[in-house]
Amino acid sequence: MDRRKNTTRLISLAAVLAIAGSASAQTPWLQFAGTNCDIINAANAELVVLESTQNMVIVTGPDVTLSDIVVTGASDIFLNNGTELVPVGFISLELDGSGNETLWWVSLTGNVVDVDGFTGEPTETNMIPTDFVAAPCDACDFWDDASVCEAIIDGNAPAVTIEVCGSSVTVSMIASFAGMSIMGLVKRRRW
Repeated sequence: MDRRKNTTRLISLAAVLAIAGSASAQTPWLQFAGTNCDIINAANAELVVLESTQNMVIVTGPDVTLSDIVVTGASDIFLNNGTELVPVGFISLELDGSGNETLWWVSLTGNVVDVDGFTGEPTETNMIPTDFVAAPCDACDFWDDASVCEAIIDGNAPAVTIEVCGSSVTVSMIASFAGMSIMGLVKRRRW
């Protein structure tokens, strides 16, 4: 009997940990090591890199995903022209004109680029990061879905949700359901 009870407890614990471990309260864009910035500045736009696809998204105005622009793990930026990946620049941590460290999309020669809002294709400018004063650093100031960036309010963190069959469900609800289901399978002992 004790073996069955312990097995049931372990299965319950594993189910709850698996559900909780798969949930994420992170932003959908990449966070870059060595900096608090997650905005990549260009001469005419602010961008982020989607974690799921490695594509860049213009967040200046309505969010626009640039499906032909791909960023590698080494922060190299490529244009997918349909047959091959063509290098078009890289992400660089530089000082702006205010002396703040910010992220920049620079061309292969080190100049800041202009980004076409429809294709994402960059055009090299003759500007460098120090030509820009007070460059933005926080993507939450630009991202259209403000719920992604909700801060802890009144000492309570926002509920972590995961997608289950197309619906957002809180982790606590799933854990409760799993626990009740497992408990229903266990024989009740009468005292």
